[in-house]
Amino acid sequence: MEEPLQPTQNRKRITLALCILTYVMAYLCRLNFSSAVLKIGADFGAGTATMGTVGALFFIAYALGQLINGFIGDTVSPVRFLIIATLGTGMMNLLMFFADRIWLIALIWVMNGYFQSIFWAACNRILSYYYGAGEHHVISMGMSLSMVASYLLSWVVLGKLLLTATWQSYFLIPALVAAVVLALWFCFGRLEKSVAATIRKAVPPDRRTLGAVVRGEGLWLICFSCLFVGIIKEGIGLWAPVIFLSVLGNDIDQSLLLLVLIPLGNFGGILLTGELLKRLTRIADCLLIPLMGVIALLAVGILLLKNISPYGAVFLTAAISGLVMGCNSILMSYLPLSYASQNIVSSLIGIFDSCAYVGAAISGYVLGIFLDHSHWQIIPLFWLIAALGGACFVALRRRILCRREQRTGEGSQGG
Repeated sequence: MEEPLQPTQNRKRITLALCILTYVMAYLCRLNFSSAVLKIGADFGAGTATMGTVGALFFIAYALGQLINGFIGDTVSPVRFLIIATLGTGMMNLLMFFADRIWLIALIWVMNGYFQSIFWAACNRILSYYYGAGEHHVISMGMSLSMVASYLLSWVVLGKLLLTATWQSYFLIPALVAAVVLALWFCFGRLEKSVAATIRKAVPPDRRTLGAVVRGEGLWLICFSCLFVGIIKEGIGLWAPVIFLSVLGNDIDQSLLLLVLIPLGNFGGILLTGELLKRLTRIADCLLIPLMGVIALLAVGILLLKNISPYGAVFLTAAISGLVMGCNSILMSYLPLSYASQNIVSSLIGIFDSCAYVGAAISGYVLGIFLDHSHWQIIPLFWLIAALGGACFVALRRRILCRREQRTGEGSQGG
C-alpha cells in the first residue's frame, strides 16, 4: 500500500519541480523529431509517409514499453528507473546526432521510444508517495503543465534558434539537457533516503488485484478512450508544424510564431481541467464526455473554416490541443492515482498510456500518408471521429457502473 511520506511542503515542491523538469526534458527529447522532421526528410530524400512511419514506429515502441515498464514500475525504485530512462533517452538523442542513414534514424528512434515510456508512470508513482489523495489534482496539473513548457521549448525556441542549422543540432541540445537532469536524479537519490525506505516497505502489486480492478471498474472501456485521445493528442504533437506550414503557404517564420498558440491552448486546457477536478472530484471521468464533445464541435469548425479563414483553423487547432491535454491529464494521471492504495498506479498508467500510443501510431502512419498527398484537410475529420469515439466509451462505462450500483442497491433493500 502506498502511503504519503508526510514530508515538508518544501520537499514536496522540490520533488514535484524535479519531476516536472524531468518530463520537460523527456518531451524535449521526443518533440525535437517533429521540429526536425522536414529537414531530415529533405536530407535523405524521404517523404512525409516515410517520416510518418518512423513516428509510428516510435509510438509502437512507446506503447509496448508502457505495458512492460508499467508493470515493472510498481515493483522497483522509481528513482533508479528514472535514472535509467534519462540515461537512455539522452544517449539515443546523442546517437541521432551521428546517424547517417534513414534506417539507422528509425532504429535509434524506436529505442528512444522504449526509454521514453518509463518517465510518466515513474514520475507519477514517486509523487504519489509525497502527495495524499486530496492533492492528486496538483500532480495531474503540474505534470501536464510540463508538456506546455516542452512544446514551447521544442517548437518555438529550438525551432527558431536552429532554423538555419542542420537537423542534427535538434538532437544535440536535448542530449545535453538530459545529462543535467541525470545529475539531479543522482543527487535526489542520495538525499531522499526516506522515499527509498518507504518504497521498499510497499506491498508488491497483486496482478489478480489489477485484473479485478480493470474488469470490475470497467477500466477496459477507458482503454478505448485512451486510444482515441492518443490519436488526437499525438497527431497534433507530431504533425502540427507540418500542418501549419501547409495552411500558411510555407511561411516558416509565421508558422513558428503561431505554434506558440498550441502551448498556450494546452496551458488553458490544463488549467480549466484542474479547476473542474477540484470541484468535481467524485465524477472526474464524467468530465471527459463534455470535453470530448467540445473537441468534436471544434473539429467541425475547422472543416467549415479551412477554405474561409486559415487563421481561424489554426486557433481552433490550438483549442483542440488544449482540451485534449485536459482529457489526457484525467486519463493518464488523475484516474490512475485514485488507485494508489492498491499500489497499481504505474501498472494502470502503463496500460492506459500504451493504448494511447497505439492510437498515436495509427495517427502517425495514416496522417503521414494523407499529408504525403497534400490532403491535410482530412485531419480535422479524423479528430472528429476520434473525439466522438472516446466520449462514447466513457459514457458506456458510466452507464454500466450506474446499472451495477442500481442492482446492488435493489439487492440491499431486498435483503
